[in-house]
Amino acid sequence: MRNVLRSERGQGMVEYALIVAVIAIGVLAALTALGGQISTMFNFITSTLQHFQNQASTGAGLSA
Repeated sequence: MRNVLRSERGQGMVEYALIVAVIAIGVLAALTALGGQISTMFNFITSTLQHFQNQASTGAGLSA
């Protein structure tokens, strides 16, 4: 009886490990597929923030 319980616990752990592995593979595949788009988006955000920072530091665009 104890052997059956031990094997069921081990089976459950293996199932969880497989689920985590499948999720990790899915995340890696999504990041690989969208990598260029994500990079472009972050570059756009960075340049936009730098533009607004430059405007704020020079006082341009601020109303009196």
